Amino acid sequence: MRSTGTAGGGSRRALVAGAVVCAVVVSGCGGQDSGPKGSSESDEGDVTVAATAKKLQRASMLRWKGSWRAGEPGEPKTRISVDVRALPAGDVVGTVTSKGRTTTVAHVPDNITLVRTDRTTGGDGKGAEGNTKADKGRWREVRERSGPSDRLGEGEGQIAGLDLTWFPPRELAEKLREYRPARSSAPGGTSTEWSTESSTRRSTEWTPSGTVPKNLPRPSGVPRDALGFHAKPRSGHGYEGVYWVEPDRPRRLLGYTGRDAEMKGPFGSLRGGPEPPRMTVRAEGKAAAKRAYRELRSIVDGLGKTISVNVPLSNDLARTSHGEAVCGPRCHSLTVPVTVRNNLPDARLRPRVRVTVRGGELGTPRDALPVLGSCEVRFRELRPEAEAEGGCTITGAELRKVADRAERNGGSFASAGIGLRFSTSPHGVVRDASEKKALAKVLHHHEKDTLG
Repeated sequence: MRSTGTAGGGSRRALVAGAVVCAVVVSGCGGQDSGPKGSSESDEGDVTVAATAKKLQRASMLRWKGSWRAGEPGEPKTRISVDVRALPAGDVVGTVTSKGRTTTVAHVPDNITLVRTDRTTGGDGKGAEGNTKADKGRWREVRERSGPSDRLGEGEGQIAGLDLTWFPPRELAEKLREYRPARSSAPGGTSTEWSTESSTRRSTEWTPSGTVPKNLPRPSGVPRDALGFHAKPRSGHGYEGVYWVEPDRPRRLLGYTGRDAEMKGPFGSLRGGPEPPRMTVRAEGKAAAKRAYRELRSIVDGLGKTISVNVPLSNDLARTSHGEAVCGPRCHSLTVPVTVRNNLPDARLRPRVRVTVRGGELGTPRDALPVLGSCEVRFRELRPEAEAEGGCTITGAELRKVADRAERNGGSFASAGIGLRFSTSPHGVVRDASEKKALAKVLHHHEKDTLG
């Protein structure tokens, strides 16, 4: 069962803090007169991000907008566009457009991430999370595997490769507070050194905007005279980016270009594409924040008792096995019996199991064997810890070629020195309790605690 705590902290905050905060080298970028003339030690805070962090800490809501190209290595690139509102307790609501389809997103930290693909937009039939046409107009939950092996994990707050836990104002303020001068010196000079609270490592000088890396361009909509605080990773932590800030007081955050907004994969690797996220941001008041909470509550109120869950399946969640394959005429087809068990103790599962056969010379490692064919078994919905049996038949040109070779060289696969290796992989739709009443309470407490 998902946590229903009323705070935005917990495992989510630990995840986010560990991914980014670890440090950075910060350099401000404006014109040649970036630093205030005649500034002194007492003015130094004006040209750091300290004032920006204070503004973020008090913000009732941040509205992020942007567009860039994304995609996994080796795959076609697609344009991602975002328009999301992030609230102090970590709640996020808005839209993400990917592959021509617009997906509405609602995220409640440590509890749930919901997505709904627009019924009316065009595109290739799949939305930001690979949703099919049958999913259009329906709310579904997106989860990563983060729980014990026999349970569904919590919603990790990721959509289209974006880390939704990065956007809220208080989370961002905590990161920006890490950036401060290493020692007293005039900020308008060329030798100001910087460090973070967690490190004594120091670098770099105050530089004009022209030195911001070309791969981190200013977002469209951010003024040309904005200061660019260039954050660099340290000791393998954090990711390069630029925080764009007003050149004058109160030095509000205007935008961001960089990789910190992307979801991190195993061992901190990025899941991004050829361009880093590039977004503008605007702080909005309590009235706008309350409207966002009304939208979130309306979404939760509209949920049913159960909800479909997008979650990667494994044999921990849906245990699969296969029996001995039976040859058809001349072994041009192989019928494979399959058993599947729903290992989830409190969620229903409508599984699909793909069976793959590889074949080749006996003794060859399985991964080196060519694929001869595959088939898929679709099962009825299984209650928690229920089991079902089925089967499917593999056919295809590659299987026929190998079967004909076996026939010419002894009559069977084994006598011809040919080994067959079968594997099964589970897919399917999980239906879990929506816990809408508990979610409504969480949203109520988040709004009350942060907006009054």
